[in-house]
Amino acid sequence: MEIRNPSFFTAPEHYLSPVCQFHQVQVAALAADRHRREDLRPGGGTRTALQGGFYFQTALYHHTGALPLIFEFPRGLAMKPFTFDEILDVGLTVLEEVLRYGVTCRCWPR
Repeated sequence: MEIRNPSFFTAPEHYLSPVCQFHQVQVAALAADRHRREDLRPGGGTRTALQGGFYFQTALYHHTGALPLIFEFPRGLAMKPFTFDEILDVGLTVLEEVLRYGVTCRCWPR
């Protein structure tokens, strides 16, 4: 049985500005696309439905204006094993895409 992966990024949040929500979805979509192009396993789609709640990253956004991006690295569980190299490739690819987006878009979500 194959388990379909969701995006490893959290969905955009209700208590953020629409501009910030847009940037969250864009970064997640770019990272997911890069993972697919390089045959890295996270796959899945980009979460676009708003999630509720007021989280720590939401408070940080309102205090600092920083774009909150939460990315969960895959774990090497028996149900869906990932090797150390795969986990590292996934994480470094995400970091590259976040930096590329920041340089290209020059987003200032405040």
